[in-house]
Amino acid sequence: MVSVNNGSYRYQVGGALGQDVPSYVARAADEQFYEALQAQEFCYVLNSRQMGKSSLMVRTLARLKSEGWAGIVLDFSAKDSQIEQAERWYNGIINQLNRHFGLLDNARTWLKERDFLSPVERLEEFIETVLLPGMNQRIVIFIDEIDSTLNLPFTDDFFALIRACYNKRAENADYKRLTFALLGVAAPAELISDKKRTPFNIGQAIDLKGFGFEEAQPLVKGLETKAHNPQAVLAEILKWTGGQPFLTQRLCQLVVDNTEFISAGKEAEFIEKLAHNRLIDNWESQDEQEHLKTIRNRLLSNEQKAAYLLELYRQIRQAGKLKFQNTAEERDLQLSGLVVKRHDNLIVYNPIYEQVFNEQWINTELGKLRPYAENFRAWVASGGKDESRLLRGQALQDAKQWSLNQNLTYQDQQFLAASEGKEIQEKNAVADKEAQLQREIKDREAAEARNQLLSDANKKAQRRISVGVFVLVVAVLGGATVGGLANKKVESANFQVSEANKNLAQAQIKVTQAQKNEQKAKDSATQALKQEQQVRKEAENANKTVKEARRREIEILTRLAAKESELKQTSSQNENTRAEIVNVRQLVALAGKLRDQNSSDSDEALRLAALSFNVDNHQLKQALLLSAKSQAYLQLKDWSNAKNEIRESLSNLYKINDKILNSVQGLQAQVLIKKSLGDFLAQNKQISKAIQSYTEAFKILKNYPNETDFTKNNQLLTGENIESVYRNLIEINPLYKEVEKSLTQHLYAQLKYFLKAKNWSDADEKTISLMFNIAKKEKTRDINDEDINNSYCLDIKRIDNLWVNADKRFGFSVQKQIWISTGNRLGSKPGDWTDKDSENFDRFFKSVGWDGVIRGGEYDVTLGYNELLKRINDDPLYGKGGLPYLPWDLNSNIGTKTLISILTHCDLLVYKGFMTQSPPRSNLPYLMKGDEGEAVRILQERLRIAGYYYGNFTGVFGPITEESVKRFQEANKLEPNGIAGPDTLTKLPATEESSRETSAPIQAFSKDSIRMGDRGEAVRVLQEQLTKAGYLQGEPKGYFDSRTSNAIRRFQVDNYLVVSGIADSNTRAKLYSLVNNPKSDITVIELQRSLRDRGFYKGALNGIMTDDTRQAIQKAQEFYGISVNDLKHE
Repeated sequence: MVSVNNGSYRYQVGGALGQDVPSYVARAADEQFYEALQAQEFCYVLNSRQMGKSSLMVRTLARLKSEGWAGIVLDFSAKDSQIEQAERWYNGIINQLNRHFGLLDNARTWLKERDFLSPVERLEEFIETVLLPGMNQRIVIFIDEIDSTLNLPFTDDFFALIRACYNKRAENADYKRLTFALLGVAAPAELISDKKRTPFNIGQAIDLKGFGFEEAQPLVKGLETKAHNPQAVLAEILKWTGGQPFLTQRLCQLVVDNTEFISAGKEAEFIEKLAHNRLIDNWESQDEQEHLKTIRNRLLSNEQKAAYLLELYRQIRQAGKLKFQNTAEERDLQLSGLVVKRHDNLIVYNPIYEQVFNEQWINTELGKLRPYAENFRAWVASGGKDESRLLRGQALQDAKQWSLNQNLTYQDQQFLAASEGKEIQEKNAVADKEAQLQREIKDREAAEARNQLLSDANKKAQRRISVGVFVLVVAVLGGATVGGLANKKVESANFQVSEANKNLAQAQIKVTQAQKNEQKAKDSATQALKQEQQVRKEAENANKTVKEARRREIEILTRLAAKESELKQTSSQNENTRAEIVNVRQLVALAGKLRDQNSSDSDEALRLAALSFNVDNHQLKQALLLSAKSQAYLQLKDWSNAKNEIRESLSNLYKINDKILNSVQGLQAQVLIKKSLGDFLAQNKQISKAIQSYTEAFKILKNYPNETDFTKNNQLLTGENIESVYRNLIEINPLYKEVEKSLTQHLYAQLKYFLKAKNWSDADEKTISLMFNIAKKEKTRDINDEDINNSYCLDIKRIDNLWVNADKRFGFSVQKQIWISTGNRLGSKPGDWTDKDSENFDRFFKSVGWDGVIRGGEYDVTLGYNELLKRINDDPLYGKGGLPYLPWDLNSNIGTKTLISILTHCDLLVYKGFMTQSPPRSNLPYLMKGDEGEAVRILQERLRIAGYYYGNFTGVFGPITEESVKRFQEANKLEPNGIAGPDTLTKLPATEESSRETSAPIQAFSKDSIRMGDRGEAVRVLQEQLTKAGYLQGEPKGYFDSRTSNAIRRFQVDNYLVVSGIADSNTRAKLYSLVNNPKSDITVIELQRSLRDRGFYKGALNGIMTDDTRQAIQKAQEFYGISVNDLKHE
């Protein structure tokens, strides 16, 4: 209960409002209740919590007592009233009545003498023989919290007794002086199961409604000093609360607490902002008296009903109102307080409830209850048409099992029925297919039997022929006997030579073994030297870490000394400052203890100790420091101190006003404090409370992304803090899918942050974290080929894009270029490698600078990796393809295998945003999407001959060519990957060019090349194409001169071709595709004009591909991350 004074005026939030509370609002129910009891009617007030039932009861009892009534309140929520044994429960009621009215001197003896009676009979006799004769006044018995009896198995008799007391009025006049009033959160049907014995059909229900504007006028007095127009303020308050008593008093209190004066015309804006800041936003952390939480708990308390109630509430919320049908579920919603009945319709009680318990909240809670929530929502959203969302197999069986004890909505029933029908349909389809297959097998077996008969007949004929041949052979062998004697001597000589060779081989093995032993000794010496270097390096790093920590400690303690010096010169805020100094000193000392245990939390403690100097608000600073101390104690396993510190931290936090809490520092500090509280609660197995605390931190991060941005300088929050909130919440509440998405987004943000700072080591670590995260393998930390699908590759491309944009040397796409250029195959697996594959892999390792970092796991990873990073940082041209560095697990080689799978499965070479074309490829054993040149043109021609390609011979490996390759592979029982490798190329029919290509190595420049001095139509066409591409000016003359040669050179440079000035087949194919491909329909002059319009080109519009044009193109590509062809349309 919270009371607020405004002069002589007082608001009271929660608890029963007595006679002297001026903020009590009298409603129509007050008079109805009083008059019904005056008429000695049995009454009941059954409504949701915090509607003012207790206040109504207290004030009505006071009015009746003032008129000579005797009365008592039996609170059934009290411990003595919840005993599960009927005898003790009823005896407790008798004892309460006896003590309150002072009737029997020895109630225990009275009860013992009537031990033979049933418990309810004893109570009935007590009323008739003790209570009524002992009291001359009219008596009213109020029974509060009557819903506490719901779980007791014997209370039907109690309600039947109330009815019996009413019925006895006809035969015993004393009973006319006795009446009952029941109050609580329950429906009459819930309280008694035997409808024939219920007292509720003879009693009067009191309808307790919310405050109306006229009724609520007593509240205006407290607002008079806070607003120019207090009546308008009250109207806005009632608009937001719907007249709900608790919320109305609470919002009035918040107005009084606020320091701002409400100007005329600003009432709506002020109350809306106040309602959001103090009631709606982060409601779980601000709901100190658990008003909203009570509604939530009531709604979700019965797991069997919860899903139905949530869907029913969703319907009311979306439609605005729902016709009241008086169903049990509708009554449950009413008793939760979430909805109210008005004009025979159910509506959401007020805007505050509607915004707190919003669509997202409904979906989240349904996701926790309904095992198929995500599929169900998608199916409903599609109008029941998306059959891919229906359940199958074990998921359907689990859902049906779950539904047995649930109160399902109609849509749930439809969804499960549709799922079951779809599964039956699919099973029938499979059965039909299997039957067809069996028929085909039988037909094939019959054909094979016929073929076998024919084969047996042929074999018999062959055996007859073989008999004649055998006779002939025997005759011939007879003449070979003499020659056999000479052969024995030859065999003897050969045996002697063989023995000599064996002896020589054994000698060679011994020499080889000796050489191996010698090399092994050298390797051991080298390894020992490297281990010594590693230990020395680790020691140096450890010393550096300790020195840096001590430097920071000294810096903090120096600032504390300065603070203490200031204290001696001024008396203002001495106590506050001293308390801050004590906490900072203690936190620094705890950081030292953590460092002694080699804990990384030491750095975090020192960081917060230093940053606390930037926090001006005393209570916020204290809350932050105390939370950090709690975290340190938690790591030191000092549970008692951890508990005390976090409790004190929260105490300070709750004293801070909204303006500070909603500031950048306030929001970030709340995240840290809620995280620390969650860590403590999780450690102590208080999981539900831990989830609540982490969720509060998560919601701040979600609702205030700019204020909690960790990338800015001197922030209280770090990326690691935020990641910890997400991971801890996922760990204890894995169904919270929204947090998983936020974690992935945050990991990307961290990677981008580290890359921007050129922090390659942390960027590597975050890349690995992301790769596990997007594969959903963070626990098992293993990524298989099956995980690297199209969706996974999209994320890999996104990661690659970040790396390439940070530094053109790095990224998976750069590594793939090197992979291909070092002769490595695509689609191969290490287990299937030949010696040549292993050799090519070694070439790749050396090319990216990893040789010596992990070779065979024999070298020190840390030392080698640090050396790699040092060289990368020292030399801006070193380490192309060296990052990201994935071979992180030497024991299982997971990283290397994953990298190989990524390079061979993911399309990284052509990715809009960081790469405009494929890298140069020549004479490689594989052709794939993105490749260009004569080899591709020949491939297209061979596919045409085979009947699988119908396009033009462009020399560009695009989607049409890829699809043609796939169809050819499927027809020839090859893996349909769209990559033309050796297996595919071998099975394709040959052309004249391809025959030449396979019979002899391709020369650098064949006889078909056009060069200096050549004349004719081919030269004229070449010059015309060069002019269209912007590399040559003037009319084509059909003579290959120096200008043409220079134009060819510039074209070859721009297109990653061998620079020779000679128009070979690759150059001409590339030029042809550039000029004739519709995607490349852009002239140089158009390109120059587009670049000039965007401020990248300042030269003349002459249609010539000059150096300044090329530089402008490069700048535009880097700025937009697009290709040349896209510049025209960007």
